[in-house]
Amino acid sequence: MLNINANIKQGEKMTNKIWKPIVKVCWGKLGFDFDGLFITDPFITPCETESVDDPKSYYGLSDKQLKQFTDMGYC
Repeated sequence: MLNINANIKQGEKMTNKIWKPIVKVCWGKLGFDFDGLFITDPFITPCETESVDDPKSYYGLSDKQLKQFTDMGYC
C-alpha cells in the first residue's frame, strides 16, 4: 500500500500552501507573474477578454498589492 503522507512525521498536520503573487517592476511596468504571463492590469483576465470583479480572489493579491496598482493609476 502506498502511503502518500510518508514524508509527514506522526502528529504533524498537512498544510495547504497558497501561492501568492510577487508584485515587481519589469520593463518599466508594475505587475506580477501569473500562469507564465506578466499581468500588469489585475482587473482583466490573462487572455484580456473579460474583466475581473475581484482580483484578490482571482489572482490571490493582498489589499496592499492591489492598492499599489490603483495608486499608480494602472487601473
